[in-house]
Amino acid sequence: MYNILFVDDELVMRSRLHMLLDWEGLGFHVVGDAIHGEQALDILHAMPVDVVITDIKMPVMDGIRLIEAMAAEGFCPVILVLSGYDDFALVREAFKLGAYDYLLKSDIHEDGMMAIMNSIHSVLDEKYAKTRQTPMTVNELDMGAALKNAALGKMPAGSLKLAGHFGLALFEIDGFRHESLRFGPDLEENLIRPMLNFAQQIPRVRKKCTVTDLWPSQYLLYYPMENGVETGALGGRMLQLCRQLTGAWKTYMNLTVCAVIGGPCQSSQDFEDCFFRLTQELDIKYMTERDCVYFVGGPTLFDISRGIAGEKLYAPLMAALSSGDEFSMAGETKALFARLYAMDFEEARQESLVVIYQVAMLFKRNNEDISDIFGENINYCDKVGRLVTMRELEMWLTNYFRWVMDYMEHKYDRRQADMIERAKRFIWDNYGNSEMTLGIVADYVGLNEKYFSSRFTKETGQTFSNFLARLRIEKAKELMDHTDMKIYEICEHVGYHNVENFNRTFKKICNMSPSAYKKSKS
Repeated sequence: MYNILFVDDELVMRSRLHMLLDWEGLGFHVVGDAIHGEQALDILHAMPVDVVITDIKMPVMDGIRLIEAMAAEGFCPVILVLSGYDDFALVREAFKLGAYDYLLKSDIHEDGMMAIMNSIHSVLDEKYAKTRQTPMTVNELDMGAALKNAALGKMPAGSLKLAGHFGLALFEIDGFRHESLRFGPDLEENLIRPMLNFAQQIPRVRKKCTVTDLWPSQYLLYYPMENGVETGALGGRMLQLCRQLTGAWKTYMNLTVCAVIGGPCQSSQDFEDCFFRLTQELDIKYMTERDCVYFVGGPTLFDISRGIAGEKLYAPLMAALSSGDEFSMAGETKALFARLYAMDFEEARQESLVVIYQVAMLFKRNNEDISDIFGENINYCDKVGRLVTMRELEMWLTNYFRWVMDYMEHKYDRRQADMIERAKRFIWDNYGNSEMTLGIVADYVGLNEKYFSSRFTKETGQTFSNFLARLRIEKAKELMDHTDMKIYEICEHVGYHNVENFNRTFKKICNMSPSAYKKSKS
């Protein structure tokens, strides 16, 4: 029997994992749950754990930091990562750190989980039998699966059998969070398979290329060059082919898809370098058209490398925007405009695009889209390119920052309200736990205890302790109304250590003792 640990800050997901399979029947004993990485490490220090199933995004310590901490402390369980559809970069990092596999949270079902757990069981059997595990070779995979594994970091790119010269193209569905709702829960059947099937309808793809999914939102094209063909022709041919692909997906699936193309490549190292560059260049869509087809190194209105390099310089400005700090924002915009006025106008326009790019990345890190600010996609290269004086540029940026600040303020209020709703659901699910405290609930939703207390009172109209007490007493009344349980049994069931405290709280809220209430209902 192998020990398994679930790590996820969502109670619903942990409960779902518990109920999904007959774990004992599969040869796994669930040793416990953790709501973040630090709690998981405490459990790992207390008992042996063979398998860790962990979310990537959690408060206190996320999944990536947990994997790093386990390796640093000498723990080596098999790691299965749970992720959202837009966590591709984090999943790739998890694989590099030694994760065994990943599952999309939206795609967790009994058959898929059972297949993975049977595979993990076999890995553990081999590990404890002290036999060497033979890694899967490219010969055991079709080219699509091999490309996917190499791109994800699950196998070395050196294992790929690549042409002497080749190109790569990376595609991404725009607005995937919204678009995915059209295709239902089975994205493999309703989205991924049709995407690949439509790609195969294009003769050149079918005859010489390989297209594979990396993620429901991302697809990779491998384009081997024919012998004797000039590598200089690669760009034109791939641009034409990628436009055919994005056009087909738009026509037949009503999906807007961006494509970035790289090459020519000549080695496995080129594959890795090119793929990494393409993942960065995909973000060009936030600055131009969402259905752009772009060759890396070709003419462009925005230098993505310059945008990336601006992260450190504009980190204080992004922090002020994100927090809605008016005072800090005033200082940062003053410094920005001083910098812009010291440049010639064309340079100032390009630097303004760097700032807008950093805003787009701020939104992306928060699993949002910069288009949410105005409710539509904007070609910022075109928009800024139409400004003709420094004064116009300053006025436009000032108004733009105000829009972002207003959006952030409203989003912050909504997010805090959502956290309180999560806290209330957590309390409803765990009111019977006598160890329930304000600190535990604040930690669950990832807020400072003092701030959570004041926010909870503001949102619910009552303090945390009053909310919990009233909930417990209401549940106690329900048990008295519908069961024959003794008072002391009800007291324990709703989370009280002793009957005296329960009686005192009950009388304070109901103006009568529990026994009097029970008699009144008999």
